[in-house]
Parts: sequence; C-alpha cells; structure tokens
Amino acid sequence: MSARVVFVDDEPNILRGLQRTFRRLRNEWDMDFLDGGEAALKHLSENPADVIVSDMRMPGVDGAQFLTEAAQTHPETLRIILSGEADREMTFRTVGVSHQFLPKPCNTDSLCEKIRRCLAAKSKLPHADLQIAASGTASLPVSEETLQTLKAAVEGASSSLEDAADIFASEPGLAAKILQLANSAYFGIGQSVNSPAEAVRLLGSDIIKPLVDKGCFKSAAATPALNTAVFDHTLTQAKSMAALAQKAASEAQASSTQIELARVAGLLHNIGRLVICSNFPNCYSDLESGGAVEPAGLDQQEEQAFNCTQADVGGYLALLWGLPDAVCTAIAHQTTPDTAPDPRDAVLLALQAARQAGGEGHEEAAA
Repeated sequence: MSARVVFVDDEPNILRGLQRTFRRLRNEWDMDFLDGGEAALKHLSENPADVIVSDMRMPGVDGAQFLTEAAQTHPETLRIILSGEADREMTFRTVGVSHQFLPKPCNTDSLCEKIRRCLAAKSKLPHADLQIAASGTASLPVSEETLQTLKAAVEGASSSLEDAADIFASEPGLAAKILQLANSAYFGIGQSVNSPAEAVRLLGSDIIKPLVDKGCFKSAAATPALNTAVFDHTLTQAKSMAALAQKAASEAQASSTQIELARVAGLLHNIGRLVICSNFPNCYSDLESGGAVEPAGLDQQEEQAFNCTQADVGGYLALLWGLPDAVCTAIAHQTTPDTAPDPRDAVLLALQAARQAGGEGHEEAAA
C-alpha cells in the first residue's frame, strides 16, 4: 500500500507549486495538498497519514498547534515543518511535536530522500506500538544527576556555555536531542553539525537556557514506565562505546570529522533501547535479578518481543530526527554492516571495532 503524504499551507500558490513539484511521485505516494491547519485536522480525522509536511505561519490553526494536535491523534506520523520564518516562541512550541524543521524553499530532492529513508526504516519495525513509541519520542531520558548538573551550568551569573557543551556530549539523551535541533532549522542553523558540543555553541545560551527551562530534556526520574536497571546499563554501555569508537577511528587514521562522528555513533548506538525501556519496561522483566541486568540477553529479549532489534528502533529514530547520515547508518547497521550502503564507511567500521572490543560483537565474530 502506498504511503500517504499530506502537505499543508495556507498559500494557494505554494500548494500549487508543491503539487507540480511532487507530481512525479504520484505513483509512489498518495498525496493530499490542504489549505491550512484547520482543514488539515479535519482531513486527518478521516484520512490518516504517514507523513505530514506543514508550514509554520498559518492563520487560525498555525503550524505549531496543528502538529500538536496531529501528534496526539496520529503519533505514528513523520512530522516536518517547512517554513521560511518563525518567531522563537512559536519554534519552541514545535520542538516536541515535530521531527524536523526545514527552511523554505528547500531542496525537494533532499526532502523526498528524507521521507523515503524514514519510511523504509519504519517498515523494519513490524509492531505498530513500537512505531508509535519511536515517532512519539520527543526526548530521551537523561539521568537526574546529569540534568541537575546541566541546569546549574546554564543558570545564574556563573553559567558556562562550555560546561553545558561538555554535558550535552556526555549522555545520549542530551546529545541526540541537541543534534536534532542544530541539524534542522528550528533556530535558523539547519547546517550539518556533527558534534553535540559544537551544536551547543552554535545555538548559544539564549536558546539553550530556555530549552532547559521549558523541560525539553526529560529526566529518567520523571519517566514512570522506565525500566531503571536497563536504563542504567544502557547509559554505561553508551559511554563506553563512545570512547571505544573514537579510539578505533583514531587508530584507523580517520579524519577529525570521522573521529567525532564515530564517538557520537558510539554514544548513540543504543538509543533504540532507551525508547524500548521507556515505553515497554516489561520487555526486560526476565532479565532482572536484584537490580542487575544480564547484558547478553537484552538483544534476545527485544527480538522475541518485537521481532526486530534495538538497532532498528534507534536507526529509525535517528532518521526521524535528522541526525548526521553517517551516525544514522552506523546505528541502523551496527549488527548487519554488510547491508549498509557502504560497508567500508569509516564511522561504521569504527563502531564495529568498538563492538568487538566491548564484547558486543561476539555473535558476528562467531558467525
């Protein structure tokens, strides 16, 4: 069945332009072109969509309100803002309900490719509940201790952007979200940013502080369904893999950009597990004993529950959030490198080496 893609704008000329531009895809997607947020909400109530591409500034129901309501009623959709301008307060309203913010005009070939890749990754998640959990993830859990340290770093007269940059680079929940915001045009950047620390510096204190104050980063302690034993293990594993992947890329004499991307891929390699342990805590019930987790059984338990791996979930979330391509590929193909577009990619190879060094690649090695 064809995917349904909905385009929403209050300018008739823009809608006609979109129709002309995407006419070539009429045999690949079912497409609707809707005049404004109110009409789009009514349409979606009868015609669920796989992808929504909406303008921000619209009279009546603006883009932020439209996507907020769409996210509640259709949490499984890919939600993209396509807008030429937006005030900062409106942008803050879209941070949790949209997946990407693209500038208008945008490269339509790039937009098509983003949509195709996300839909392909979504198809690897056979359970609808898992698709909804991934696309409904506005932020990943962060340890309470790190979140309090971050708040202290951005508040008061002694606030330090450099301290905040280091903190954002230390945990997957913070690193993934800040890279999402910097790689999309939420706050006028929208360029390729590979480092969480660099993302913080580009966004600056005027944006970072409100993001923290508005609760855009979720504490693990405030996530009632979280499987804390698996969360703690996942965090430890992520930090270890970040160091190992960075070391592997450096030893392979990769470029400085590739070394940083390898570190990020290591830090984010198990974000799919963060999604699962936040939404489906009972998935791991058989693996806990006195608060301890048996690492070797995590993948097996996930595959038994969902018929896919945490790498599939993490790869999908990384694409939804528009993270750097090399990181998306490394996450998605960490257990199946031969299926990657380029199995010899330096970042993917570094993550593979890190998995072997960290004991996560024993199954591939045995094969």
